[in-house]
Amino acid sequence: MTPYIGFIAQDFVQDFSELLRCPVGGYYSLDYQKMSVVLLECIKELKDKVNLLTNELRDKVDLLTNELHEFKPNQRVSHR
Repeated sequence: MTPYIGFIAQDFVQDFSELLRCPVGGYYSLDYQKMSVVLLECIKELKDKVNLLTNELRDKVDLLTNELHEFKPNQRVSHR
């Protein structure tokens, strides 16, 4: 028998109640069609955050590299 793979609908009550269908027998059910839209938006937000953090890190590396060059002007340091 193949195990069921899915989400626990009750975990979405607080943050994403719009994805839930009314409780049947005390249990919510999750609207998986709407879920894909939410997941896509989450991926976009995470991608933007990764890009922002990558740029911030690159700026800091560049700053430190420049400071190192000023400290040791005769040596070249490659950071990329």
